[in-house]
Amino acid sequence: MPKLITLEELATEDKLLIVAHRGSTGSSPENTIPAFQEAILAGVDMVEADVQFTRDQKIIIYHDRIASKFHKRIDLLDLKEVKSIDLYTTQNSSYFKIPTLEELIELIKQKVYLLIELKKPNENIQNLNNLIQLIKNNNYLEYTLFASFFYENLENLKKIETKIHLAFIKKPGDGTLPSQLARRLNAQAYICSLDEINSEINHDALENNIFLGVYTVDTKSDLQKALKYNLKAIGTNHPAELRTWLSDNK
Repeated sequence: MPKLITLEELATEDKLLIVAHRGSTGSSPENTIPAFQEAILAGVDMVEADVQFTRDQKIIIYHDRIASKFHKRIDLLDLKEVKSIDLYTTQNSSYFKIPTLEELIELIKQKVYLLIELKKPNENIQNLNNLIQLIKNNNYLEYTLFASFFYENLENLKKIETKIHLAFIKKPGDGTLPSQLARRLNAQAYICSLDEINSEINHDALENNIFLGVYTVDTKSDLQKALKYNLKAIGTNHPAELRTWLSDNK
């Protein structure tokens, strides 16, 4: 398999990226290794994953701040407790474990790009330091995009490492244009829900050379709406189906 080009190089290419939202969540439990494996097999360009930080400062892939088994915040549990949680799926009656970020990187390395979403407002600075260091230790900084609804997290990441790639996620109802946010931190990307994207956002991103992505495109009608805009990336829970729809649309 050829080596990935950097995100900076990728942004200059005329290519629409398929991003697996928490993996192939239409076929496996979100944010699990099977979901990410299936996304890779579906031929995605990037996987999106939610990160949380445990009490013993380990970085895991999990969406909610509250752990279902313990009914406690993830940051009040250590990794051993987190690993004891069974994620059940009725699709095939199997149990899955919560992966660490390192386990995910090991799976995807030089296969697909990584989009990390920070879920907690005002994330602890030490946690952000640990996150950057883990990505750098795995030589994946050039292939990782960091995103959040909470822009203070992006500002703090930029203070830690100036060379990182950042994406603002549009806050629902916020009319701030992509270029206004991008100037704030010299960010490269702007992510918007399919429900809120419009011609003004599209034009502003295009005119200012900002990488524009939308989520979540899960039906053919969603895709038709998305393709009206100058997008660089489409997030989906059904990457295999989306790839087929895109091929049929050519």
